[in-house]
Amino acid sequence: MNKIPQEIFLDILSDISNDPKDLLPYVTVSRRFQYAIEPSYYRQFVIKNYDLPMFSTLFRETQAHRKGLLEKIYLETILPSYNNENCQQNAIINNYVFSAAVLKLFQVLESLNDNVHVNGGGIYLKLDDISSPSDARLRKKHERALFGTHIRLVNHEKLPVLTCVSQFSCGRGSNSRKYDPISMLCVASKLKNLQLCWIDYCDDPDYCTVKSQREIRHAFAKALSTYPRSLPELEIAFSSTCPLDEGTTLPDLIPSSMTVDPFNLALHKFIERSGLSSLSFSAQHIISPEFFWPYDDANKVLTSSSQIWLNMREIF
Repeated sequence: MNKIPQEIFLDILSDISNDPKDLLPYVTVSRRFQYAIEPSYYRQFVIKNYDLPMFSTLFRETQAHRKGLLEKIYLETILPSYNNENCQQNAIINNYVFSAAVLKLFQVLESLNDNVHVNGGGIYLKLDDISSPSDARLRKKHERALFGTHIRLVNHEKLPVLTCVSQFSCGRGSNSRKYDPISMLCVASKLKNLQLCWIDYCDDPDYCTVKSQREIRHAFAKALSTYPRSLPELEIAFSSTCPLDEGTTLPDLIPSSMTVDPFNLALHKFIERSGLSSLSFSAQHIISPEFFWPYDDANKVLTSSSQIWLNMREIF
């Protein structure tokens, strides 16, 4: 088997089937069969939190060659079931289940750091849908409670720093719970070689009160202003939309103690600190003039923007 030329060997596999699933029974024929078939299975993984122990064994050191095949990971988190009475009481448990899943995944991926086999372009990581089996049954009655709260990461300081991930995003499926955007920024801060970050910023007024929107905005601005790493591309996907009636008064999300939007000031610090070159806002976000002409709120004067826009290539 080992003496067969590679071209003929691959032709044999293609004659068996073009569907990778049909080739699975042949992985035990020989090590050469195994290595030829595995790339079809190990490039992309969609895993649930309870699959993480099995996922870990697939990339143990005795199978180090598989680390070079991994390109995309989608993590879905299944939360515990609940009933009408404890629908809103499970927040702490849900945060713990999600945080434990992310920590376990990071611990597995840590073994890929600086490994010679790892995909040279880096891995794409997505925190995909997060939901409970009870959501579909109780959604109508508890819709605001389910989608007006955010699942938070409670142990981000425990996450190991990863060098193997180059792209990160989080899901926003229609049936998924919503991730806390500040927590997603904390996850991104643990990815040393991150090139592209996509964050779902859930501020839908159908589910979030003005008070909640203001609190999320303030916390997210603080996280942006202290982001510790370089990042070339950032996309923030907002949930809010412009009202159809132009006469509608928009919610006031700016603290009364400030004359300019602190969110924009935080973006300035983030852009300058991270060396950002591409910034994208999906959906609607109110941009005030001081975003483009930085403003020193303490001294009430415009400031030089040369350093802020030094690396910026596009905003849309």
